[in-house]
Amino acid sequence: MQRAPAAQYDQRRASKEVWFCDNDGNMRFFNPQGELKRSEMFGEFPAHIDIEIV
Repeated sequence: MQRAPAAQYDQRRASKEVWFCDNDGNMRFFNPQGELKRSEMFGEFPAHIDIEIV
């Protein structure tokens, strides 16, 4: 069972920003205020990356 990113972020409140990547390469970005559309620290980072899970 996959844990929700928001619940995982609660464990990292000291971080300025946390990124999650799902198995399909979709990125999610969070800061202490909640989920972001894009990274505020690296705004040009793509919302989707190509990954290969082996």
